[in-house]
Amino acid sequence: MSVSQRILEIRKDTKLSQSDFGASLGEFKQSDITNIERDVVSPSVIFLRALHNIYSVNLNWLIAGSGKKYIEPDFPNILTEEAYPYSNGIDQVKKDIDLLKKRLYLVELKLKNSKP
Repeated sequence: MSVSQRILEIRKDTKLSQSDFGASLGEFKQSDITNIERDVVSPSVIFLRALHNIYSVNLNWLIAGSGKKYIEPDFPNILTEEAYPYSNGIDQVKKDIDLLKKRLYLVELKLKNSKP
């Protein structure tokens, strides 16, 4: 199975259209997803990181086909002081908030798509 076929499988797991899937990963258009799934273009590093961060996709599985498809998300406990060093704490909190917003958007899309 190719990387493009695995990406298509992930999108089908989410039950999202190409447009919604691209939007959930950031600024990717429907045509970007089509081209990736058809193996016209290779996914960018930004795309791969978004798949990993938002959907907890195991990049070893995605690229080489080894291991589990999904991994457990690695969220730091934001309530503890140790989670963020003082030097870059606020920047990390902002990144985590952005990631959580994207995941919330995803949940909203799934709920919208699951209604009869």
